[in-house]
Amino acid sequence: MRRPSPTDVGDISGIVVKLIIARTHSGPLLMRCAKMLLDCDCGQIADTNGGDTLKFIQDMGVGKTPFVVDLLMKRAKPFGYYYHAHQGMEILYVHSGRGQVIVNQQRHPIRPGTLLIFQPFQLHRVQMEDVSPQFPYIRSVVTFEPTLFDSYLLAMPELQQFFRYLWKSALTSQLLYLPENERMLDHLLAYYKPRFPELAESAGEECFEPAMLLTMQLFDYIRMHWGNERIDQPQDARNHHAQSILQWIEEHYAEAFQLERLAADLHLSKYHISHLFKQYTGSTINEYLIARRIRQACWLLQTSPLPIHEVGALVGYDNPSYFCQLFRKMTAVTPQAYRRMRETSYQL
Repeated sequence: MRRPSPTDVGDISGIVVKLIIARTHSGPLLMRCAKMLLDCDCGQIADTNGGDTLKFIQDMGVGKTPFVVDLLMKRAKPFGYYYHAHQGMEILYVHSGRGQVIVNQQRHPIRPGTLLIFQPFQLHRVQMEDVSPQFPYIRSVVTFEPTLFDSYLLAMPELQQFFRYLWKSALTSQLLYLPENERMLDHLLAYYKPRFPELAESAGEECFEPAMLLTMQLFDYIRMHWGNERIDQPQDARNHHAQSILQWIEEHYAEAFQLERLAADLHLSKYHISHLFKQYTGSTINEYLIARRIRQACWLLQTSPLPIHEVGALVGYDNPSYFCQLFRKMTAVTPQAYRRMRETSYQL
């Protein structure tokens, strides 16, 4: 498989760090796996019609002990948007750019100084607007295995308690809007950027401590600002209906989908539901439904010994052949290969 060109992923300036760091003897192997993930662009499949990128469950390579760190990544061209989820916990900070995020069946605006928290296997979609050389999208992302991180917080019980709240609780809000005059995170992330060299087999052990320290500082900063700078979104009838649609899908995604039933349950017309959902989320109901089902299938493949056909049936696909075909289209691997890949990553 060819390596993506700058045309595929947008212009990138500065160091783009994709580090999979493990404090184990298998560091070189993990580095080779990281290179493979980069080469295949995490299984992303382009929409040949020029629209959104098809949805998938993104394997960030987060196994028992690794971190994945992207600092000050810059995009200066429009790019595909997709629903995705991953096994690690993610902190996303937006240095520059405006758009929106769909998470937890709600839509929130994104602006410079927005910090977002995504829990493991939580479906989300980030869509940036009017990305150009004059108005680039610049972000920093830290994705990590929460179980590992939690073990390093034993000497900091208050921070550990707050981290566990963000990790395991049903959060009503997952983002902070930092004021323009409070941009300490920009300086912090710029400071850490040189600490992470370009991806290489020799990189690993020496990057573990900077990655751990950076993550601790980020959560300490989030704790100080949590509840102070969040902005409640005004609710109008359209937002309320759109969130009701998302909640209905969350409750019924494993069942055979019928737009007529959804419309009847919410007392709205089929046309209004389809139009409203597309306007609110930027995708169709069917696209979101597929992404939600595949996310759950990945979770079942990773956490249960259920046969492939039973996994498909539990997420709404009674035809095993169709389920396997769709799963491969969305993730670039078969269900069997995904299960083996996840089992191998946890044995490293």
